[in-house]
Amino acid sequence: MKRRYSFRGLIVGFLLGTIVTAGVMTFVNNRGQKDSKPEMENEAGKKTEEKPSIQITVSEQKDTDKKKSENKTKALDPSKLKCFPKAFSADGNVELKESPSQSSKTVATIASFECLNRIGESSDWVNVKVDETGATGYIHKSLIINDERQYIMTHKVNSKDGFANVRAGASKDSKALIALSTGTEIVVFPGFEKGSWLYAGYRGAQKFEYGYIHKSIVQKK
Repeated sequence: MKRRYSFRGLIVGFLLGTIVTAGVMTFVNNRGQKDSKPEMENEAGKKTEEKPSIQITVSEQKDTDKKKSENKTKALDPSKLKCFPKAFSADGNVELKESPSQSSKTVATIASFECLNRIGESSDWVNVKVDETGATGYIHKSLIINDERQYIMTHKVNSKDGFANVRAGASKDSKALIALSTGTEIVVFPGFEKGSWLYAGYRGAQKFEYGYIHKSIVQKK
């Protein structure tokens, strides 16, 4: 006996087959995408997805730049100038000798106002250790400043107004600490300037003082 198939039954069967096929294809595609992701084993032996390393690189670069900035700020801290003893030379450089003799080998050349640690003395020479680099050697006594009273005045005030203000900061709006008369001798510390403002030291009424003075009203002695 022949089986009879209704038109409605054929339509229902076709639709069911289409739905099953689409479901199978979706499952296969999702599984394939998951398996295609790069994996790596962590220290515990568990598999984890590999992450790009550029985030670490950027983070390390920021940390390095921050550290450089902090070191630069620290190096130019004016309070460093109040340490003693220190080296000084009119030309800005002081030779650190291997032994207590002018003909001795130069171990290093250091900048004026560099902080030192006294180790000992030998005749007219002082055995020192450079605070910043750790280098050791001898410097002639004439190039050693033991306290602020020995500071050599390198510049003088030269203002048409007859005086110049020394300020707490490098700005005309900063607090005026004192007005120095034209001709007053001061010591200017190279490397500590800010723009057009010089960092200088002067002898106050009772102690040595520090502040900023505009370079337009200062001249070398």
